[in-house]
Amino acid sequence: LPVPDGDLEPLANEIRRALYESGEAMVAATTIEGVRHLKLTLLNPQTGIEDVAAILEAIVAHGRRISGERALGQVQA
Repeated sequence: LPVPDGDLEPLANEIRRALYESGEAMVAATTIEGVRHLKLTLLNPQTGIEDVAAILEAIVAHGRRISGERALGQVQA
């Protein structure tokens, strides 16, 4: 689902929270030129591309779920 620009920062924060609460990953955030971005900090030298891919898939899955819930809430309102 497309996300309006003004909704990106709250969405990024909700995705971070969902990942943390689920125990899937700890994803950090940073702001560049006023725009919030999610970022990964890899500390474990054993981390492989499969691990990063799994985190990215989880980010997308949570983002879709949260966006869908928001859209459903707007339709019901």
